[in-house]
Amino acid sequence: MAIAKVHSAGLEGISAYPLEVEVNSAGGVQQTKVVGLPDAALREARDRVRSAVRASGYSYPDGTITVNLAPAQRRKEEGSAFDLPIALTVLAASRPPTLDPRKLERVAALGELSLSGRARPVRGVLAAAQALAATDIRRLLVPRTNAAAASLGSRGQFEVCPVDSLTDAVAVIQGVRPEEPFELDPALLPGTSEDGLDLADVRGAEHAKHALVIAAAGGHDLLFVGPPGSGKTMLARRLAGLLPPLTVEEALEVTRIHAGTLAGSQALIRERPFRAPHHTASFAALVGGGTRPMPGEVSLAHKGVLFLDELPEFQTYALDSLREPLESRTITVARSQSTQTFPCDLQLVCAMNPCPCGYFGDARRECRCSSLAAERYAGRISGPLKDRIDLQVTLRAVPFSALAANDAPRDPAWASEHWRPRIAEARAAQLARGGVLNARLADEAAVEACELNAAQRGMLARAADRHLLSGRGVTKVLRVARTVADLEARERVSREDLELAVFLRTGG
Repeated sequence: MAIAKVHSAGLEGISAYPLEVEVNSAGGVQQTKVVGLPDAALREARDRVRSAVRASGYSYPDGTITVNLAPAQRRKEEGSAFDLPIALTVLAASRPPTLDPRKLERVAALGELSLSGRARPVRGVLAAAQALAATDIRRLLVPRTNAAAASLGSRGQFEVCPVDSLTDAVAVIQGVRPEEPFELDPALLPGTSEDGLDLADVRGAEHAKHALVIAAAGGHDLLFVGPPGSGKTMLARRLAGLLPPLTVEEALEVTRIHAGTLAGSQALIRERPFRAPHHTASFAALVGGGTRPMPGEVSLAHKGVLFLDELPEFQTYALDSLREPLESRTITVARSQSTQTFPCDLQLVCAMNPCPCGYFGDARRECRCSSLAAERYAGRISGPLKDRIDLQVTLRAVPFSALAANDAPRDPAWASEHWRPRIAEARAAQLARGGVLNARLADEAAVEACELNAAQRGMLARAADRHLLSGRGVTKVLRVARTVADLEARERVSREDLELAVFLRTGG
């Protein structure tokens, strides 16, 4: 009997955990058994590994091969990622051993193997490397295209060795091939969005552009209401370009959520996500789901923007499912096989027409809808959801004269590059003052940050009575007013800041 083991990591949702791959080679009937709650892909690893070992020029051990994935009580979701560690331990457990088992100490491996023994990339390597960084391993072997993700996750705690095949991995462990620790390309680190969308491209709608800048500065959610062609979508798509670049820690967190797309060479999501699901998206598509829960659009937009166009056309049940995530910034998806909690610290931007035909209240075009039809259309957005949206801005159709002025120079005062530094400074001031952006301030903290005098409190009370603002609505007015003051680098909130916040809260 011969036993060998190597370190690896298993995925669970968007997180990972360290595990050990143990192989026992014994006499008896020729068979390979995998234990430790393997999934279907992992059960099929037996055939892939056997073919890869033989195609690489090694002999596959005779008798019964037992592969154990410890801890055995956790279900293993990503079976193909264990091909490489299983193959290495099989070679170390063979008699005589092809690979010295002692050389697998403090070594971890991840990767899928082709039938010819080539190493193929797998998803979730970033999360796996982060989990292994808490162990005492000193080397991680991964397919070459996964090396950048592994290097980011290791944070220098161990060496990352890219390999192209099973033969290559054996050569590294035996010391036949010189180690080539992966060096991260600085170009893979986070940067500013380069989507080419500039706020100065939007003609007219000055108050809406100002609202977009305020939303970017304070992390506020935003709703645009206006007729078709008034610029709602153009404005929404320019929000991500106003936001500061992701920090490395934020980029790592975003990349872990998007792990399902990272089996290729991309190591890090460098720009803030912008997600714009179609209005036919289901409840599960928005919040996450599946037999084994995976992130939905609200989590895929983490640290970025979730844009819901034609808001009343979404399923009411799906929209109401956003209410709790907008408050807690996390969402828990419970299914029979597992329960996962995903982060969803996003900015929600919504756009809608005022009625089914889109021209209710338009001075230039006649609305074909009755007032009752317009009320019913707007009523598809529940009051509790709408109450959670900080800024609610009404747009008007832009005159043709403004749209036709394509040859006129863009107003540099609205250029995105002009606003980015001011937005970054405002955010830095908020983080220094309260540790969070203004949109995330607790109720008491929002009151303390504004420091209203008696006249301002009286004005806010009158506005709350006039516009029937809820307690949450009043707090959101305070948060927005604080952001307006931060954009102007003012220590105290002025009456004008408060009036503008009320205006933007009540459909200005």
